[in-house]
Amino acid sequence: MLEAKKSVREFQKLDEMITALKAPAEIRDASKKLAVRFLKLTQELHPVKRCSNYLSKIQEGKLHGHYAVAFAMYAHASGITLKDALLAFYYNTLNGIVTNCAKLVPIGQGDAQKILFDLQATIKQLVDEQENMEEEMVGLCCIGQEIRCMQHEKQYSRLYIS
Repeated sequence: MLEAKKSVREFQKLDEMITALKAPAEIRDASKKLAVRFLKLTQELHPVKRCSNYLSKIQEGKLHGHYAVAFAMYAHASGITLKDALLAFYYNTLNGIVTNCAKLVPIGQGDAQKILFDLQATIKQLVDEQENMEEEMVGLCCIGQEIRCMQHEKQYSRLYIS
């Protein structure tokens, strides 16, 4: 029983850490909304107890909730390897970014698909490097992008809700 309580506390710490790493409120809220949608879908298609519990904790306000955590939880419960889950997660994330770019730039769908195809080697490299990443590196990324996201939250008119 003590082990279960320790595990719950560690999971709460992880949720808090991820929330803190997502400085722009818009990004935190998007992560939560995506997590809730994903977890509701898993309940409909293939319920997993820990995913249902995570959804309940988010809806009760006990955890913030994050899409990456929900995705990882479901992938693990489904027997998907860490490497395959990361490949799928990164590809899916880039697909969303490229799709938005295709609408903004504009580029054609063929060009967008070529970009995704060309990024496959980079995705694989990132997944391979992540295996040996030190914990202190988590969250060290694009401060400039975070500042732009925060500025975006305050704009009068926007092209997208991030």
